[in-house]
Amino acid sequence: MLDEGLAKVFKEGGNDTLILKILPTVNIIGLSVLFEGNNIFHYSAMAYLKSKVRMIEINTFRHLIHTNAKFATKIISLLSENTVTTYGRFFCLTKKQTYGRFADILLCLSQRIYKKDQFPLQLSRKELAKLSSMSIESITRILTKFKDDGLIKVDPESIEILEPERLNRISQNA
Repeated sequence: MLDEGLAKVFKEGGNDTLILKILPTVNIIGLSVLFEGNNIFHYSAMAYLKSKVRMIEINTFRHLIHTNAKFATKIISLLSENTVTTYGRFFCLTKKQTYGRFADILLCLSQRIYKKDQFPLQLSRKELAKLSSMSIESITRILTKFKDDGLIKVDPESIEILEPERLNRISQNA
């Protein structure tokens, strides 16, 4: 369980890495190993910044699922939310153009991770590029374009989304 910090969940294959999800504070890592007979993690997790994690013994966790309906319902809800998020990521990465992909990333950071329009710039341009499957140069160009268009405000420590509706339209249409 991620008690404090910010982490990424990713899958590696050969020399490629695909970031599946960003996890903010108070998130469970490793739900995919819950089903019986599976003891293999099919993805990795890594902290973006200083974080605190708490280990939960898998058999205790499984016992709670079997004996506590409210707990099991919450876990099913988390798994469903993860599935929807993952499907959205795949659609974004395979069907959207660069501006739409990056708008999607900014909205995700704002709405799902930090839950506010102004948030700390804790990810490097390299990490933003990996997250959106683009080059660092493309990220820099799009950040400049979004800033010049009045969609965002960028300083060395934070990003502020000034026009969330317009950014959402770019995410949906580009």
